[in-house]
Amino acid sequence: MTDRKAAEEALRRLPTLLLRAQDEERRRVAREVHDGIGQYITALNLAIGKLRRKCIDETDPESQQALSECRALIEAASHEIRTISYLLHPPTIDDLGLRSALQWLVDGYGKRSALQVSLEASSDLGRFKPEIEMTLFRIAQESLTNIHRHSESATAIIRVVQRSDEIVLEVADRGKGMPASARGADRGPGIGLAGIEQRVTELKGRFSLESSPSQGVTIHVALPMT
Repeated sequence: MTDRKAAEEALRRLPTLLLRAQDEERRRVAREVHDGIGQYITALNLAIGKLRRKCIDETDPESQQALSECRALIEAASHEIRTISYLLHPPTIDDLGLRSALQWLVDGYGKRSALQVSLEASSDLGRFKPEIEMTLFRIAQESLTNIHRHSESATAIIRVVQRSDEIVLEVADRGKGMPASARGADRGPGIGLAGIEQRVTELKGRFSLESSPSQGVTIHVALPMT
């Protein structure tokens, strides 16, 4: 291989390498956020308990109210840390697989936003190669982010179908559709449609997008399981 061809091949592979590095960095940051900051939250909770036993008059309503507010803030902070950590890298995808991770994603959107998301996937959906599961999860996550920010749709649906030789993911909304010009407006690797298409291409899959003002947007991805 000539130097020019080697350079062209390296350039072609660069977006894929950036996506992999991004996923690994997300995993690392998620672990540090969950374990590192989580330890401080646990220590703070223990300190509040010690303060209650030694310094706070249990007969004083104002002191008890302040203590309750502190505990509520600690619990809210702990929940927010878990959410951020799981959005960066859901641990359920490693332990329980794609369906569990998607269900967590769907449930979270229902709690954190006005977007109502449903999941259609067989309860006995099997396990797949880690790169396939992570790719489909990231595509679903990125698609829901786009729907929430841009579609003006109140609902979205994620469908996962396992076939004999491939796994198919669809994410659909009922919003205003996507202008043709928006497909080229991505900001960089891993962001928007460019990142989705790059992930699918790397795994030799198929990607398509259907859009209309009356039907919204449907993203269709099929990845080979071999």
